[in-house]
Amino acid sequence: MQNHTCTAGAGVLLLCLAAPAFAIGFENHRIVAREAMECLPGPIAPLFVAERLAFLERSLEPATVWPRDSELRRRECWHHVPLDLAAAAQTREARLDAAARFPRTPGGARALYTEHHVRRGGTLPWSIEELYQDLVEAFREGSEEDVIRAAGYLTHFAGECASPFSATANTGGQLTGNLQFGSRQLGEELYPHQSVQYRFDLELVNRNGSRYRERLHLSSSDCESIGAPVDRSFSVLLDSVGCLDELLTADREILAQLAVTDATGFLRRANEYYVLLDERCGDVYVDRLRAAARLAGGLIGGAWEAAGRPDVETVRTRGLRGMSAAATGQPTADDPAGAASEPPPGITFVGSKGSKVFHRSDCPHAARIRDGNRVEFRSADEARRQGRRPCRTCMPEG
Repeated sequence: MQNHTCTAGAGVLLLCLAAPAFAIGFENHRIVAREAMECLPGPIAPLFVAERLAFLERSLEPATVWPRDSELRRRECWHHVPLDLAAAAQTREARLDAAARFPRTPGGARALYTEHHVRRGGTLPWSIEELYQDLVEAFREGSEEDVIRAAGYLTHFAGECASPFSATANTGGQLTGNLQFGSRQLGEELYPHQSVQYRFDLELVNRNGSRYRERLHLSSSDCESIGAPVDRSFSVLLDSVGCLDELLTADREILAQLAVTDATGFLRRANEYYVLLDERCGDVYVDRLRAAARLAGGLIGGAWEAAGRPDVETVRTRGLRGMSAAATGQPTADDPAGAASEPPPGITFVGSKGSKVFHRSDCPHAARIRDGNRVEFRSADEARRQGRRPCRTCMPEG
């Protein structure tokens, strides 16, 4: 199989396989995004309500847009982390023991992957940390569009944390003898049923999503702001892997009960299968949706607090003022000193204080950085030496 080299938040290189690719389904992510809005702190909720459709679209992009983009496709390993990789046996107790010992740093995870001779690594908790910092920066310096984009991406990966199959090396049930029908393409009749992961993460919620969502009943009091995204992501992932064996066992027992041993038999009894799977695992799915929405809402609220709790109207208008000043070279009425100014000759790269990103001086994000927050670099290497990463919009190099 073809391998990709993936970069985690701390600049550590990890390996992951080209498959499984990205998120399995969309309906679960739609539910998580809708419910996450119910969890947001009151001062920022109006921003997301006003841009509800854009937020929902952004929350799906890692599954819809990223796989078609050659650069973004390298982020396949962002969607999972095999907490039970070192499990001594395929039992719940062994999984939980391995998950509790799983390294909490990217470097430690890389060492574990190397030790076990696997090419299928994963960076999910550290990818969430990177996206969290992107959202902090967007709240500080970005426009409404930047905030919605960063929050949508963060919400998508919060949803991944709550899936038991994002936290295991046994993603398709291949290690526990769960029935698989080979890799199927979208549009094929067996696509949503091809493995226990697809049956749980895709088809079960497709059939029952409206009813599951009605049972969530979330509000802002259900979510506390999160300031340590990696720690909280691991906490949700540990709960997820703790559910895995219940799902694997239910899948095997239901198929045995229905005497299903092949694809033809499954298609004939699919409706019965999903009724029984809902009866046994529907509560688990609702619990994981609730955990995902609470994680997403807490991460967005935490990023807003880390950014200094900016006023929503300031966020919604900041980009327009910044772009106007940059385009005209004149100060704005609200900011007599000017929202941004051209860097001195020889300064090609800029960043903002408190951010880990650097930009070309002509990047639209750079135009929004106010003079008091501007940090200047004479080369991309200088910015990198200070621990910054390139902006994904202007891709500064040189």
